[in-house]
Amino acid sequence: MPVRVHLTLLYLALFTAAFLMLAVLLHVLFTRSLSVQLDESILTEARGIGSLLQGDVAAGKLPSGVATGDPTTPQNSENEPESFEHIEAMHLVDPNLHFEMLDPQGRLVANSNNLANSRLWSGAPPSAHAGSFGVYASSQLGPLRRYVLPVATPAGVWTVIGAGPLRPIQTTVDTLHRLLWTSLPLLLTVVGVLGYSLAAHALRPVAAITATAQSIREGDLSGRIALTGPRDELKHLADTFDAMIGSLDQLVRTQRQFLADASHDLRTPLTVICAALESTQRNRNADVRQLREVSAIVYQEARGMQRLVEDLLTLARADAGQIPLQLAPVQLDDVVKEACEAAAWLLQGRPLHVNLPHEVSVTADAGRLHQLVLNLLVNAAQHTPVGGAVSVELREQAGRVLLSVRDDGPGISPEHLPHLFDRFYRGDDARTGTGSGLGLPICRWIAQAHGGTLEVQSEPGRGTTFTCDLPATAVSN
Repeated sequence: MPVRVHLTLLYLALFTAAFLMLAVLLHVLFTRSLSVQLDESILTEARGIGSLLQGDVAAGKLPSGVATGDPTTPQNSENEPESFEHIEAMHLVDPNLHFEMLDPQGRLVANSNNLANSRLWSGAPPSAHAGSFGVYASSQLGPLRRYVLPVATPAGVWTVIGAGPLRPIQTTVDTLHRLLWTSLPLLLTVVGVLGYSLAAHALRPVAAITATAQSIREGDLSGRIALTGPRDELKHLADTFDAMIGSLDQLVRTQRQFLADASHDLRTPLTVICAALESTQRNRNADVRQLREVSAIVYQEARGMQRLVEDLLTLARADAGQIPLQLAPVQLDDVVKEACEAAAWLLQGRPLHVNLPHEVSVTADAGRLHQLVLNLLVNAAQHTPVGGAVSVELREQAGRVLLSVRDDGPGISPEHLPHLFDRFYRGDDARTGTGSGLGLPICRWIAQAHGGTLEVQSEPGRGTTFTCDLPATAVSN
């Protein structure tokens, strides 16, 4: 089932559930409101009649024959006092309400004209139900809401019985039900159309993501979703997906360049070796000196390939996190001194200025730090012209250890600086460490593995400075 159809059905189900809950709530509230309104009308009229009754009885205006009259016969004959007639006339504001008045003996004294021959009470005296509402089923008037009001007078407790029909309430509620159920199909249709449209609009970015993913599967990493609109979850997903594609594209390009550069760096020495060996094989009269020269060339190129392979293996293992650091307390000033002594032969008379404080201690892998410092010194020596100098400085600052290696070389153009630590990167004046293009990337990995950084500052014609920033206690990643 398509997602948009699934979402539309979900919208319909939620709307139907909400509609049913609303219908039940409306039924309860509407019925209760109409019932309370009817009860208040009955109670108000009954109390008004009771108040006038108390005044008339207190004035001695009793209907004739109350004591001897027939309790089943309404006392509204021509002998009935006028006061009871005006009670009925003044207090039947709502013609749908019905009233009866009973004397203390439970005999009917007066009733409303709209009762005709019907009765609101029959049987035992209503004293047991005084002051309460109830439902009374009349054979002529139908179901009624009835209230029994006792009225205390000097002549005893009289009773006013008021009632109102329940059929109008039921009719109104039935009309509400018909309106709700009649409108439900139309509302479901509208909600379904809107829900489907909203689902299609909301899933439009998903379609763009799917199309882009399909192009990636076919090998095209140049496409991007570039989703526009508000920064919601789908926008964030699309931007994250674009960033992932960019990373994959860069990774693929780097891998391709890596393979091309590695092949180039391996092909050159292999070509030299093959050419030297081929020349020796053709020259069957080669003497010992010539053979030694060829042997030296082969050895030198083989050593170069060995260093390249070792650097490649180091970076591959570093990427996989398979190079554990042998951490221990290390005197960094001693490590720098040893590296300077090892690199002195490369300077060929160029001065080396060393500024080392005493006892700069870190927790690190001494061998890896020695490799980092030596690579930076070799790199500086290779790019320092005759008459220039190389400077090494070690200092402590706010719990950090800063190692700087500076040369007086030609400097680096600004466009090359961001790529200087990329593997096999070669610019016109790029610094590539030992010449394989892997020395500086290895140096940065060593610094990062110890919780530090390696940065470069350079300007054309003003030399280059590499600064390694290490914590006083370096920790392996």
